[in-house]
Amino acid sequence: MPKSDLSGHEAMWTTERDKFVLWKLSSGAYMPMQKGDPPMAQLICDEELSHLVITKMLEAGVPVVDSWADIASAADQAAQA
Repeated sequence: MPKSDLSGHEAMWTTERDKFVLWKLSSGAYMPMQKGDPPMAQLICDEELSHLVITKMLEAGVPVVDSWADIASAADQAAQA
């Protein structure tokens, strides 16, 4: 996959975006998280690709949470839906 190829991550802001949140860290950076029990970080080791994915997720309206408790709450709400 070329560095800027978003196709492997596209579901995170399209068809499966309801399964994800963006955790806003104290540094101001965002960490894509998959809702669940337990929630799972979606690590993207390529910095450029990670930035592009996070930008797409923000543009698509993926929820932003500020704490681990908010991630757990989002996961609980998704399970009840």
